[in-house]
Amino acid sequence: MRTVSKKKAETLPEIRKEAPLPVVHDPKRFRRFGNVGIADMEIPALKLLQGLSPEVKANHELRAGNFYHSILEEDLGDELKVVVLLVHHSVVLRTPKNVRGVDSVVLARAADGVNWDKPNQRFEVMLPHGGKTEWNTGRNVQASGLLDWGSSDPQNRNSTPAAQHVYTVILRLLEPKIEGPVIYTGSVTANRKIMQLNSKIDIRASGGVEPLRQLYIMTAEERQGGQGISWFVPNFAPGGQLDEGDPLFDEFMAQAERLEHLYPSIKVVGGETELDDQIPSAGASNAAY
Repeated sequence: MRTVSKKKAETLPEIRKEAPLPVVHDPKRFRRFGNVGIADMEIPALKLLQGLSPEVKANHELRAGNFYHSILEEDLGDELKVVVLLVHHSVVLRTPKNVRGVDSVVLARAADGVNWDKPNQRFEVMLPHGGKTEWNTGRNVQASGLLDWGSSDPQNRNSTPAAQHVYTVILRLLEPKIEGPVIYTGSVTANRKIMQLNSKIDIRASGGVEPLRQLYIMTAEERQGGQGISWFVPNFAPGGQLDEGDPLFDEFMAQAERLEHLYPSIKVVGGETELDDQIPSAGASNAAY
């Protein structure tokens, strides 16, 4: 009797399970171990390169008027699409620059733009023309009068303010897309542009577009001074908005809240250089800017 052999059952290919999301990208699973805290973390600076910027001097392939990422050490070009996470205003009091070859040093700060860290302190300073004067921080910034014109040299009512407004903008870069926030700290010449940015954010918010849904195109705008001297300031033009339900909105909201809470402890990589030293004095000392 002939026996019929059974066909061997066909073996199906093994279905490979998809690799799980790395825990560092899954906030529900990620846990940081050890004693690493905010004091050990740094955020890159976004710099608007000037002709005198040390990066331009060290690398001739970098161009003034382009934006630069301090950790990636990359030229990002002259146009960025960004979301503004946070704008922080503070006031700083420095000794005058270019006095007998001595570097400018910080005398006092008001991190909240209102209260000095050294109230009621008197500082004797030497002015660029060689004379001496005294600055008094008073009980707070407003009482000191050091943001008023004529305060750096009381003998000259047209002298520049002794103290300076400082605007720090924390951004997310969408184009080119770079993960993580960056910090842009403007020079005195950029203050007006950042004040205009604040106004644009408020106007668009009053029209129903939440600040963290607002997109901006950040470009470099060239300014001309005397004797052919030029420098660059940022300009922010509306660039659309995030769609309702876009998951990036929740990500930006969480990040903005965390950065606001941790702001006093943030360290900035590549933000140590005083920006006004990179801009020709014809611009920084001109009242129009």
